[in-house]
This record gives sequence, structure tokens and C-alpha cells, in this order.
Amino acid sequence: PSKINKADITSSLTSEGCIITNCKLNRSVIGVRSIIEDGTEFDGVIMMGADYYDDEAEKAKNHEKGVPCTGIGKNCKIANTIIDKNAKIGDNCQIGVSGKTYEDGDHGTFYSADGIIVIRKGAIVPAGTII
Repeated sequence: PSKINKADITSSLTSEGCIITNCKLNRSVIGVRSIIEDGTEFDGVIMMGADYYDDEAEKAKNHEKGVPCTGIGKNCKIANTIIDKNAKIGDNCQIGVSGKTYEDGDHGTFYSADGIIVIRKGAIVPAGTII
């Protein structure tokens, strides 16, 4: 089952194996084994989830390299976005909330189509990124 710690979830679905901590989820679909950290807000997000959980050794290696762990970091604001499997999004990221529009097509870490941002499978989005 999923582990949900003090979350405000409205009009959303969550799959099995998720760990959701102190978040606000609105009009969103959260896929299997998704990890969403403290203070994050979703609005109109489809998160595909993950094929695995990072073990303690992997978390330590990620921390050493300055790479976020699999899932969504703390205090992120994400709207109108599809997050593909195994994405790693760092703390304090803002995706789809700045009001900026992107031309349809490939933009490196993400893809834009009809105003919807798609974070690619296995993408690494560093902490503090604004898309």
C-alpha cells in the first residue's frame, strides 16, 4: 500500500507503493512507487512513478554527486506536467507555474507539446530549476 503522511489530496488518484509526505495534490494521477517530498504542490500532474526505490547506498551516492534521488524533492510546485518514469526532480523546482510558454518540441530535459510539459523518462532536473 501507499504511505501518505499528512497530505491534502483533491480529485486525484494514487497508485500502490507511493510515499507522499505533507503535499498538496490537485487533479493529479500518481503512478506506482512515486516519492513526493515535503511541501510539494501538484496541480494537473500525471506522474508515471518509478520502476524501483533508491536504496541507502544509491541515496548516498546521489547526495555525493549532487544529484536528486528518484522522485520529487521538497517544496516543488508543478502544474500541467507529465513526469515520465524514474525522473529525479530536485528540491525547490518550479515546473509549469511560471506562465512561460515553450514552442512545441524538444528542450533538453523536457519536451513541450500543446502547452503541456513532459519531463522525460529518467531525466534529472537539478534543485532550483524553473521551467
